[in-house]
Amino acid sequence: MTWKRTLALTLVATLTPASAQGVTAWAGLGTEAYLVPTATLGLSADLGQFSDVKVGVRGTAGLALWFDSSAPGPLTLLGADVLFSGATGPLNVYGGPGVAFVPGGGVLMVGAVGGLKGQFGSSSLGWFAEGKLRYAFAAGQGTGLVLPGANLGITYRF
Repeated sequence: MTWKRTLALTLVATLTPASAQGVTAWAGLGTEAYLVPTATLGLSADLGQFSDVKVGVRGTAGLALWFDSSAPGPLTLLGADVLFSGATGPLNVYGGPGVAFVPGGGVLMVGAVGGLKGQFGSSSLGWFAEGKLRYAFAAGQGTGLVLPGANLGITYRF
C-alpha cells in the first residue's frame, strides 16, 4: 500500500460527521483585484472534523464594481472554498483553497483564503476578517494576474 493511499484511508476513517449546527451565512464588503469594491454573500456547511480541525465548504456570490467604461455594470463573481478551521481561544482561524469565476466573462480565479472569525457574545451573530490571494486568467489567454483582496463582514450561525 502506498503512503498516499494510507493517508487517504486514514483521513476518511478519522473524519467524524459534522455537528447539526454546522451551517453559517456570510455577508461582507471588501476588495477584489487589489482595490475593486465588492459585496459578497455566502453560505457554508461543516462537513466533518479531523482531530481539532473542522472541514467545511463555502459557496459565495458577489458583485464587484469595476470602474471601466467598457464594463456594462457590476461584475458577478461566483466562488467556492474548502475551509479548514480551528479555535484559538475565543477566535476561530480558518483557511483553504478556493476557486471563483465571472459567469459569461471567461475569467477563472484560483487561490487561497485565510482569516479570523468570532462571535458577538453568546449569540449566533458573529464577524469575520479575511484575506485572499488569487491567480486570475482568461480562457484562451497565455498569462494571468495575481489578485490580492480582503473582506470584512458578519456571520450568522444556524
